[in-house]
Amino acid sequence: MSLGVTLRIDPRPPEGQRNGAGAFRRLRELFDELSDVDPQARGERLAALAVFEPDLAAELAALFEHADRSRSPLDSPAAVAVPDVPVEVRGYRVGRLVGRGGSSWVYLADQDLDGIKRRVALKIIGGVEADRFLQRFEAEKRILAGLEHPGIARLYDAGRTGGGFAFLAMEYVEGSDLLTYCQTRRVSIADRLRLFLQVLAAVSYAHQNLIVHRDLKPANIMVSLAGNPKLLDFGIAALLDPTLGGADLENATLLRALTPAYASPEQIRGERVTTSTDVFSLGVVLYELLVGKRPHEPSTVGGELERGYREVLLPPPSGALSKRRQAGEEADEPRAVAGDLDAIVMKALRSNVADRYRSVAALAEDLRLYLEGRPVGARPASWPYRAAKVLKRHRAASLATLMVTLAAATGLAVHVRQLGRERDRANAAALQARREAETSTRVADLVASIFDAANPNDQTDHPLTGKEILERGAQSVETALSAEPEMRARMHVLLGGIWVQMGDLERAEKLIEPSIPDLEMRLGPNHATTAGAKGVLAILRHVQGRDTEAKALFQQALAGRRIALGSRHAKVGVLLSQYGNTLKSLGEFALAKKTFEESLSILAETFGPESGESGKAWGNYGLLLFRMDDWKGAAAATERCLAIFAKVYGRESPRYAATLVNLAEVRGKQRRYPEALRAIQESIQLSERIFGKGYVAETIHRNVLGWTYMDLHRPLDAKIEFEHAIEAALKRYGRHPTTAWPMRGLAEVELALHRPQAARDQYERALRIRLETRGENHWEVAQSLNDMAEVEGRLHHPDARESYLRRALAVRRAVHEPTHPDLARAVARLGEFLCTEKATPISATEGRGLLDQALTLVANAGESSRPDGEQIAEWRATRVKCDR
Repeated sequence: MSLGVTLRIDPRPPEGQRNGAGAFRRLRELFDELSDVDPQARGERLAALAVFEPDLAAELAALFEHADRSRSPLDSPAAVAVPDVPVEVRGYRVGRLVGRGGSSWVYLADQDLDGIKRRVALKIIGGVEADRFLQRFEAEKRILAGLEHPGIARLYDAGRTGGGFAFLAMEYVEGSDLLTYCQTRRVSIADRLRLFLQVLAAVSYAHQNLIVHRDLKPANIMVSLAGNPKLLDFGIAALLDPTLGGADLENATLLRALTPAYASPEQIRGERVTTSTDVFSLGVVLYELLVGKRPHEPSTVGGELERGYREVLLPPPSGALSKRRQAGEEADEPRAVAGDLDAIVMKALRSNVADRYRSVAALAEDLRLYLEGRPVGARPASWPYRAAKVLKRHRAASLATLMVTLAAATGLAVHVRQLGRERDRANAAALQARREAETSTRVADLVASIFDAANPNDQTDHPLTGKEILERGAQSVETALSAEPEMRARMHVLLGGIWVQMGDLERAEKLIEPSIPDLEMRLGPNHATTAGAKGVLAILRHVQGRDTEAKALFQQALAGRRIALGSRHAKVGVLLSQYGNTLKSLGEFALAKKTFEESLSILAETFGPESGESGKAWGNYGLLLFRMDDWKGAAAATERCLAIFAKVYGRESPRYAATLVNLAEVRGKQRRYPEALRAIQESIQLSERIFGKGYVAETIHRNVLGWTYMDLHRPLDAKIEFEHAIEAALKRYGRHPTTAWPMRGLAEVELALHRPQAARDQYERALRIRLETRGENHWEVAQSLNDMAEVEGRLHHPDARESYLRRALAVRRAVHEPTHPDLARAVARLGEFLCTEKATPISATEGRGLLDQALTLVANAGESSRPDGEQIAEWRATRVKCDR
């Protein structure tokens, strides 16, 4: 249907505009004019144009087809009406409208769903098919759930409103956007850059987790009331990508979310989105942060196309500030940003991807160098430039250098030689630092290549899983690094660490283990990278249950990190916390406690006492105190960990879910069973929402739920959970220490159901696995030997019972400190048996001696390391009976 538009464009091109720049201008002019024309009339005009210029007509038709496909429902005018308050959103009480853009509306809401209560930002999205959107959310939520960073707002949930719109529930950030925050508070340039560096850290973190934002702009960067920037809408672009199984891959950009004024040229052209896309958008944001306006004027469709298809000359920030001041506008002094900042911003805004910063980390490194007064990589490394930087940083030192020169002229040349040696050492250190920075940038580039290898537009018929992304990305890395063995080893360790987290230990070992000797040979045993690689291998050995090997590797890694980074470095604190876990597993509780306390001190000093890293260390410390039977201390540490995680990651995060399991175990030991049940059930429900059924930690969670049911005297419910846990463990781990735990639980169920022989079979399975994987001297083996002793007692086999009790005591003596409560229990357990069940004169004498020994052990132990009072009272009573 025609809209009656009069077309005044002659179909024949003017002379001189049939090729080159003139041809592009004519293409742009035709595109601009026809953009506002009814599609039918546009088709008629293109048909007329094709008579004279078939190539131009075909190019215009392709541009209009691409523009129609690429229009984002978040940026196009709203085609649907959303009520001011969409009251029908299940589980949410919707409040006022707080934001709007294109076809999306953001409301303040209070979530009250499945026991979760919190304030959220509820984003209603028009113009998308809700079912497909929710299908995409299910496919992506595991990856998005991994975005646990204090600078990234959490994505909690997705669903459908009562009116049929798709919605997202996101973390609500109270504050103002980055530009408003800086303008209203008149933030200095240096402080603006420091805020921006926090933004870069969050984006870089997301890139390392294989997620590109694709729509970075000031409106998506909020600064909280506390002054901390937080990025919004991470992952939404991925959710709006319809490349699901069965989707038409030629329409892969159908829902491509972008804001043209901040989009990169390749993004406007609809090409592959990589980390460089975010680098360009961040360059626009930085420009606006420094100048107060964007580098591009308000754009037309044609203007954006021109920017997408050719290099556009932009004024540097200092030039833009000069124009603003000449126009009488309030603006910073141009000289405040001239030079280094001009160069940094313009490098981020290069149209050619290869000319931009290779990663967000590289952009951040240049900004840090600028703030430190050092030469930046965006400018040529000329001698005068670097010398000027040195003189500016060290004015007093420069004068001293002049005096040394004069002194040398009078015969004090020895001092000059000494200064020369110091200079050489400083230069070597600077060269090493530069090399490490370049290496970090190279690693970031390689991570970016994983995006390319896993691009959904290059795939066939299904959305990629996290494992597929890693596999395809690793293949491209392997090819790219065939001639770079050091970088290949670094990337193998990086990818291997991710495989450890994903539970594929065999694949992790194949990547990590061969890389260690290669890094040692090329970098040395005490290089920070070598030490870090040994730490990753140590974590793998711990997860594999090979804790003796893990301990030796942790010690090597810690020694290397202390030499390379210093004893109070943040990475030393992180590694100490992980080392403490291994010491706990080995039963070396006194050393583990000291290790955790040192870790907590370093992490509080470096990251802050309320940081995510400090929270992790508190969680690990709580597990140690739990093993030491210090229920009060364990509860306090676990509660502190939960509080930190709720603040840093949110109550829908995997870390919060995992810590709820620890709280459930502590509450069980405190005999607060209903609280324990609520905690473990909440953890399982939350984990399944985040990861889906069959998630990595399911065995551990089901095992804890089974024991909680046993505490509540519900053995049949417990049986279901233990059997489920065993099946999951055998499938995921095979014969592994983790698998033995639910086998013990199932044995307890059989005892509760008065089936001691069936219980003995399960206990024996667990003991065999532990002996195979832990070796003879391990506290878990002693635990299983005690289990066997108890069930042999039920079966009336006193000789077998005595044998197991003696073997268990021998293991406890080998692995525990004298003050450990489990050692006292093992001594008392054998003493009670000899006094009451064997009850011969000889056995009674030995039994009395053992009970005396147990009572002496608990008397010498600290308050937190003693068994409970009821146990000690029973030992005393048995000792009295034994005298009779």
